[in-house]
Amino acid sequence: MIDAEERRRLERSLASLEESLHRFATVTHRKSRWRIAATLFNKGATLVRLERFGEGLEVCGEVVRRFGDASDAPTQLLVAEALRYRRIALRNQHRREEEVEACDEVLRRFGEPADPALRDEVAGALLEKGVALAGLGRVPEAVAAYDELLRRFGAGGPDGLGGRDATPLQAEIVEAARARRNEAVTDR
Repeated sequence: MIDAEERRRLERSLASLEESLHRFATVTHRKSRWRIAATLFNKGATLVRLERFGEGLEVCGEVVRRFGDASDAPTQLLVAEALRYRRIALRNQHRREEEVEACDEVLRRFGEPADPALRDEVAGALLEKGVALAGLGRVPEAVAAYDELLRRFGAGGPDGLGGRDATPLQAEIVEAARARRNEAVTDR
């Protein structure tokens, strides 16, 4: 739940983003693809933060549809973040099956990324997949998602991404996955 002051700030921000998107739509020849993608992403993320999950889900989906094939790293990161906000919206709408599918989409799109920020997104998607599966009562699949995360991002992982090469966020995610995995195995 967000407080009234934060809600007003986000509503003003959303109005500004709407204005920018309208301007970009009328003079796109002068604006870069990146700028349009970033503004559209910010609109989707702001809608989700305002708890307007249906609208946020739609806008984040549009970011993925329109810019998902981009090859440049900044736009790929925007797409990954749009997918994260999409998962947040789905979770808040109690659409766990679709949330699992959204996690799988991140894994399909980005696989084994070299970019540390994209690795953070992939690690986060694996953790969220485990949580969503556990929430659906699919504990063995949740444990498998946690194991995959630990294999890929835990210390000494086979792909070399764990340990000292991990970003601080990846280290946090790995610790959360360990705790959730242990909890799931113990509760069996």
